[in-house]
Amino acid sequence: MPESRPKAEFESLVSKMQEANRELAQGNPGKIKQLWSRDDDASIFCGSSGIEVKGWKAVEERLDWLFSQVPTGSSYSFERISSQAGENYGSLQQTEHYRSLDGKTMDLGVTLLFKKEISGWKIVHRHAENLSSRIASM
Repeated sequence: MPESRPKAEFESLVSKMQEANRELAQGNPGKIKQLWSRDDDASIFCGSSGIEVKGWKAVEERLDWLFSQVPTGSSYSFERISSQAGENYGSLQQTEHYRSLDGKTMDLGVTLLFKKEISGWKIVHRHAENLSSRIASM
């Protein structure tokens, strides 16, 4: 059975996001920011710090800070855990791994929510938690 159009469009955005994360690891955050919704309901929650921001301006500021934490020249890999897409909303759960040139790693558990806007699928929410700090606190 052929894949539905919304599902195919959602998968296309997820692929673009993974490529944008690779570019982010190389020091170029521009592509990932282009994939975000500019609406007031855009939000980020950083689980380990408890920081939550809402609205595109606040999200953009937080993204800029988060991007500054990834050393330029890092590698990026991910493992997709699960995803689901309907007509207008989708979700993705994955782990993300960043490794700097000096061998330091950052491993994140990430949940993303997406919505279909007039211009296409956009990221509307990101919740990330540092897995190493979560394991250390268990």
